Amino acid sequence: MAAEVGLVQYQAIKPRQFYYSFAESCKVQRLREVPLITAHSLFQIDCMGKLVDAQAVCLKKGEELEERLKLLRAFVRAEKKDVVCEYGEGAELNLVCQGSYLPLCKDPKKSCLELKAKYSAEVPLWKATVSEKTRSSAPELNCYFSVTENLVK
Repeated sequence: MAAEVGLVQYQAIKPRQFYYSFAESCKVQRLREVPLITAHSLFQIDCMGKLVDAQAVCLKKGEELEERLKLLRAFVRAEKKDVVCEYGEGAELNLVCQGSYLPLCKDPKKSCLELKAKYSAEVPLWKATVSEKTRSSAPELNCYFSVTENLVK
């Protein structure tokens, strides 16, 4: 689900970011000496014909960290030729429900769980709501992810 168009705000709680070069990211997936590496999309790099998910790189690199952090999101920065891994204790995501995104407000919990894969990989959904009065006057989906309280039933 591509949420970026209707995205109003994404805020990580206690974020920590790590950056891995394209070459290092390919090596994490056991691909050695790859001479040609390009950004395939916002979430994948192309290691000479083999697509590598940024999230897979971050999950693997996260295992090597001294302090085990929870992965929120992973993405590719084509201009910097690196993969960004953002870890944290939680996140808040607000998305305007208008146009093709209007259906997201019909079932907030389901929508937030779908968005979780890209915006809060290892942190559970804590709360999902819809605000009727927002800055854009359209309804807004609010997703709250947190490691400290898991109130999802």
